[in-house]
Amino acid sequence: MQERILTRYSKIDFNKWTNYFFIAFAFAIPISKALDSLFAALIIISWLLEGNFSEKLKLIKQDKLSLIFMFLIFFSIFSLLWSPDLTYAIKFIIVKYWNFFIIPIMLTSLKAQYIKYVFNAFLLSMFISEIVSYGIFFEILTYNNIPPSDPTPFMNHTDYSTFLSFTLIIIFSKLFTHKDRFWKILYSLYFITALSNLFINGGRTGQVTFLFTVITLSIFYFKLSLTKVFAILILLITLLVFAYNTSPNFHNRINKLQVEMSNMYLHHDFRGSLSIRFALWKLGTAIFFDNPLLGTGIGGETKQLKEYRDKYNFKIKTIYSDYHNTFVQYAVQLGIVGLLIPIIVFYLLFTLKFKTREYKMLSVAFSTIYLLHAMGGFSFHILDSLVFLSVFAALFNAITHIEKSTS
Repeated sequence: MQERILTRYSKIDFNKWTNYFFIAFAFAIPISKALDSLFAALIIISWLLEGNFSEKLKLIKQDKLSLIFMFLIFFSIFSLLWSPDLTYAIKFIIVKYWNFFIIPIMLTSLKAQYIKYVFNAFLLSMFISEIVSYGIFFEILTYNNIPPSDPTPFMNHTDYSTFLSFTLIIIFSKLFTHKDRFWKILYSLYFITALSNLFINGGRTGQVTFLFTVITLSIFYFKLSLTKVFAILILLITLLVFAYNTSPNFHNRINKLQVEMSNMYLHHDFRGSLSIRFALWKLGTAIFFDNPLLGTGIGGETKQLKEYRDKYNFKIKTIYSDYHNTFVQYAVQLGIVGLLIPIIVFYLLFTLKFKTREYKMLSVAFSTIYLLHAMGGFSFHILDSLVFLSVFAALFNAITHIEKSTS
């Protein structure tokens, strides 16, 4: 009996299952946190059952991106020594940071034939999210009491708009790589509906990241002439004007932004969505300069924020422990080392070496979008954006290894 079980076990291709779970994980990102956690756990289990740890460890030791994320985890654990709230700090690290192990796992286990399915699974899931979003917007569907004025079904509108921004770039690349006319038509329709969905939602972050990324790719990646870049700028401005006049949500968010900026400068009132970010960044920077070596420790940022809010007489709520900026957050929590970690992460992402032009473009686009996203929120800890980073940073990093090993 035991020999029979061992024989069956030896015939299981665990690497194939690990790759299947990669695809399922990418599909789960936009629609379900529970499925995110389930497939992440299954990936780790399947990866462990694969074995071959000596080769895997050798590869991980040579991979800078895997090492910096492992350093983030272990340095955060080390920082428990000076954390003023040990219970909070332990929960802060354990509950979410384990998702970063996807990066070395995908590096050592992803196979080339599954790459396109990871992208396609994400696109399919975003299409499902988009259908639900339009259903809410047109009041055909109801989901979790989400209002038609902000139809973001499965996550907050900031993360959803960022996901949409990257989805648009992936679709754009598909339009150029697919030769089949049928698929070009489908992707063209998907692009139009996704772009419209981006502007009917309340996430200004995704709108900004998409526009900035298009301009960046036009100048630095496609190396277009000034005339063509200027034409793209005119097209984007026309898009914004059209969205402002046709999308009530986009119209209201722009008007609200103007009111917030006015209140901030004229009345020192930082209670608006954008203005509170300026306040948090200023307070966080002041806290960092007063605690540059070790920071406040994980859990100390809330107490310090209350003290500095009163010191600088900012009209903001006291419930915030998120400084709405990944760089500021880590600088406050972990001092100079914490500040350097996300800087190194983005440097490594932007300098990944690809042989395939499409992957290079997608990697630059993702890194640009996520950098802008990280500047407006603590993206390394909010679960949706953390998993988004883990999967695609891992994917692009693994692609570079696959291309290098097959050349």
